[in-house]
Amino acid sequence: MRILFFVCDGVLHPSCKGVPAQHRQATASSILDAGFFQWSAHLAEALQGYNDVVLINECDWGVKLKQRTFLQCLGPSGRWFAGALDSRPTSIEGARALFLHVAHPIDWMRILPRPQPADAERVLLVDPKHGISAAAAKQSLHRHWHKEPI
Repeated sequence: MRILFFVCDGVLHPSCKGVPAQHRQATASSILDAGFFQWSAHLAEALQGYNDVVLINECDWGVKLKQRTFLQCLGPSGRWFAGALDSRPTSIEGARALFLHVAHPIDWMRILPRPQPADAERVLLVDPKHGISAAAAKQSLHRHWHKEPI
């Protein structure tokens, strides 16, 4: 198993700094109509053929939306979705470390719109204006997953 930790803002839609309050209890269709998760199909396209990859969300969207709503928003990329980590700044690193310890993946990485100092070699950076919809982002993901397992 390989794990792809992801955030939504800047990866699946242009950055917006978390779940807007009016969308926390909204339906998936209203969230999608507002322009969020517009690049979910691009993530599914990038993951085609990777049957051993699971997606783990580590942002507000995964924690604050009902799981059914979140899955509907993910659309075709929901096929790889396995859950969400608590995204509070004091716990995300510990939650990820615990998850990795329990899961024992052969490889993992994070896809983010901005640099993170920890585990920089495991971070796939994307342009927050284009996220995973950019061809360069998809190519980087493929280059990483074709490496030998770590």
